[in-house]
Amino acid sequence: MKIKLSVTIEINEKDYPNLSKEEIKNHFQGNFDLYMQQVEAETKNLLKDISTSK
Repeated sequence: MKIKLSVTIEINEKDYPNLSKEEIKNHFQGNFDLYMQQVEAETKNLLKDISTSK
């Protein structure tokens, strides 16, 4: 099974005057990808625990 999750993050690029749009996007994407890997691992462990306790 595949589950697709997406998110939209709205930022004011004027808050980061020394960064290009591409740099901002790349930093957000990298952090988001890492965070989602952690969420995926934790969710799989939780599902395994729930599945084995039934």
